[in-house]
Amino acid sequence: MNSSDIKIDLFRKIDMLQDDELERIHGELMNILNGTIDTTHWKSLSQAQQQGLKQAADSLNAGMGMVHEEVLEKYRKRYSND
Repeated sequence: MNSSDIKIDLFRKIDMLQDDELERIHGELMNILNGTIDTTHWKSLSQAQQQGLKQAADSLNAGMGMVHEEVLEKYRKRYSND
């Protein structure tokens, strides 16, 4: 794809977005273009919540996470009506 094709493709995809999706994408694109990260939501969390999220990320990075499908299967078996 050349740059003109990419721009047209992006325009078409953006044009099809709903308002809430468009606002979210706009914010993310502006952050990328401006080289900033929106920390509003992060700053609104308590210290305990922030620490919990950091610990969860560290656990995942250390390979201690579970695949989403495995979690779903585990709880489907546990709570099935069979």
